[in-house]
Amino acid sequence: MEEWKMLLQEKDAPLLFNLLLLKKMNELFEEERKVIRIDFLVRGICEKEVDGLLEDKGLYKTAYISPNVRWGRLLNTDERNVRRVVIAMMDEAKNRKFAVIPENISDSKIMECIRMVHEGSFLVSMEEVDSFLKKMIR
Repeated sequence: MEEWKMLLQEKDAPLLFNLLLLKKMNELFEEERKVIRIDFLVRGICEKEVDGLLEDKGLYKTAYISPNVRWGRLLNTDERNVRRVVIAMMDEAKNRKFAVIPENISDSKIMECIRMVHEGSFLVSMEEVDSFLKKMIR
């Protein structure tokens, strides 16, 4: 939690905010994907065909996330490619207002932020989150 508080004080905090949003979007996408998958299987469509159908963007009410920018892909990316994958995720999220990766942030720090968001070690009180969001909006 101390790592999170320290990062919230730094100018790199927008990256954590973006990663939180992207992770949540991915969770919602995966939940919807599971429901659609079950629906297709119950209808008697074979698994192989279902896998192909699940890549149809038109099936999703929330948002479709292409395979190359899903959260699992980000977790399995190495430092050499992490910046490119994070930028692609933010582009896909169409959230350019907050989609900022500061130029001076190292790839290893990006990886550390991803780890923190994934493991939930960023959790703080709601007051701290509210304060952080108010700073972001100014």
